[in-house]
Order: sequence, then structure tokens, then C-alpha cells
Amino acid sequence: MGYGRRLMADTRIELEDWVIDQGLEDAILFDALDTAVIGVARCKNRETVVAYDYDKVVKIIRQQCDNCSVDEALEYVEFNITDAYVGKMTPVFIHKWKAYDG
Repeated sequence: MGYGRRLMADTRIELEDWVIDQGLEDAILFDALDTAVIGVARCKNRETVVAYDYDKVVKIIRQQCDNCSVDEALEYVEFNITDAYVGKMTPVFIHKWKAYDG
């Protein structure tokens, strides 16, 4: 196993442990998007779910498809990821406000 793959595996284990610590044993984590997780989203009358940074998701998809165009990546993300309903634990995707520096 290469160094990069080992880091990704370690990150996934840490992420899964953190998500469980948040009380989300049934959380849905999308493969290869671990570095785009920014936290959890809590909302009254809805399940607490994993929250992803939308822009980071697009960036990861662009890298995975050998630097496809932004439009191609956006289309893929919208159709295959953000529009996918995978049950009550479906993650949310946050579009950060430009003034946010976190």
C-alpha cells in the first residue's frame, strides 16, 4: 500500500470514529470524499447528518476525472452526489459564503 493510500485509510478510520462520537452510527460517508467533510448538520425535526463542503467535493471530482472541466465536474456532482437521496441520513452539501474564512 502506497503512502498516500495509507494516509487516506487513516483519515477514513479517524473520520468514522469522529462521526460515531457525534452519535451518528448510521451516518453516510461517500467514498473518496473524506477530505471534504466539514462537520455535521443539526436541524430540528431532521436527522443529524454529515456535512460536506460543496466546493471541495467539486475539486476532488475534478482531480479524479483527470482535471475535467468545471462544468463537467459540476454536472457530475449535481447528478450523482448532491441529488442522490440515500435515505434519512443523506448528507448535506454546504455552499460556503465567500466571506467565511474557516
